[in-house]
Amino acid sequence: MTVPMPRESIAPLSTSRRRALTGLAAATAAAGLGFPALAQNRPVRVGTTFDNSSVEKANGQGLYQGSSAFFNALNKAGGINGTKVELVMADDTFKPEVAKANALAFEKDSSVLALVHPLGTRQTAEVMDAVPGMAVVGPITGTISLRKKNAPNTFWVRANYDQEVEKLVSTAAVLGQSRIGLVHSNDPLGQSVLAAFKNALAKAKLEPTVIATTPNTTSMEVGPAAEAIAKAKPQVVVVGLAGTAPVFLKALREAGNSSSAYGLSITASALSAMGDLAKGLGFVIVVPSPYSTSSRSCAATRPTWWPTAPRISRSPAWRAT
Repeated sequence: MTVPMPRESIAPLSTSRRRALTGLAAATAAAGLGFPALAQNRPVRVGTTFDNSSVEKANGQGLYQGSSAFFNALNKAGGINGTKVELVMADDTFKPEVAKANALAFEKDSSVLALVHPLGTRQTAEVMDAVPGMAVVGPITGTISLRKKNAPNTFWVRANYDQEVEKLVSTAAVLGQSRIGLVHSNDPLGQSVLAAFKNALAKAKLEPTVIATTPNTTSMEVGPAAEAIAKAKPQVVVVGLAGTAPVFLKALREAGNSSSAYGLSITASALSAMGDLAKGLGFVIVVPSPYSTSSRSCAATRPTWWPTAPRISRSPAWRAT
C-alpha cells in the first residue's frame, strides 16, 4: 500500500467558502477594533470524519468530545462575533474510502466551511487529496511523509511520530535500557514509525533488539509479533499500535514477557480498554500536560474539557502513568 503522491497543482479555496471565511475574518477584525459585531442567522458549520464505531472508536470519540467541548464553550461565549459554530460528524469506521466519501459529501455542502481532525494516516491522505479546496485542520496522524506533501489546504497542529519515538527511545536510554524493540503495523503508519525508530536508535548509538510487525493498523492477528518480542526479551518494547494495542499487550504478557512497554500518543486512547494491562505502560504526548498549573493555555481551557473528560483521564492514576 502506498501513500498518494503530491498533486502537481492544488485547487484554490472555493469562492463561496473564501467569501464566508473572509467575512468572518472581517467581523473578527471589526470586533477587535471595537466595532459592533454582526450576528449571523446561519451557523458556521465545520465537518469532521473519524472512526466512531470500529477499532479506533476510543480515539475518535475522544476527538469529538474535545472539539465539541471547545465549540460549545465558544458558542456559550457568543460564538464568532455572534455567529454560532456547528460541528457536523460523519463516521468513517476507520476505512480510508469512507473517509474520502465523507469529505466529498462535506465539500458538496456549501454550508460546511472546513474539516477538522480526520483520524488515521490513510484516511488523512484520502481526505487531503479529495478536497483540495477545503481547509483540513489538525489531522490526527504523526506520519511525516504526509507533511512533506504539497498540500496547502492542510494545517498540522500536533507532533509527528519522529518526535514521539525519539522521546521514547531517549527516555529508555536515560534509564539505562539499551535493549529496545518495536512492534508496528505493516502499512504506511507502521512504516513511518519504523523509520522514526531506526533514526532514534541511530542518534542514541543503539541497535534494535527486535522488530516485529502486525498485518495492518486494524488487524487483530498479533500473536506472531507478541511471540517474536517475547523470544527476544527486550528491556523495552515500543508499541507503535493504536486500537489494537490492548490485544497485543495481552498476547505479549500471555507469552511470558514482562518487558516495559512504551506507547505512542495514539496508544493512550486504548488505556480504558487495557484494564490491568495499562499498569506500567508509558506513553508519549508531546504537548503541555492538561493538568499543568503553570501553563496559561491549559489553565484557560481546563474548565472547557473537564466536565466531559472520560473518568480514566480525570483520575490521579492516569495522570501519573
